[in-house]
Amino acid sequence: MLRLIGLILIGFVISGCGSGIPDKPLPMDLEAETTLARKNAEIEINMIRADKSLSDADKTRQIAAVHAGVEGYLKTFAESKKARDEQYGVD
Repeated sequence: MLRLIGLILIGFVISGCGSGIPDKPLPMDLEAETTLARKNAEIEINMIRADKSLSDADKTRQIAAVHAGVEGYLKTFAESKKARDEQYGVD
């Protein structure tokens, strides 16, 4: 009897797992991601500017690295979004 209950329970779990998988992934919002990335970069840049232990040259280098990192991330995100939209169709 316990085996039967266990098998029924396993069947419910397996059938429930498959129903939660979407046909296609959630949409990627490039505009929202751009806004969020730029706000995060602005916060990081403000922290760099407020750091008294860094020289002006170090601050300039680190700020340039933050800008380059954000732009690289957004470029990669846009390319990923384009590829995914082509694969699944534009929403």
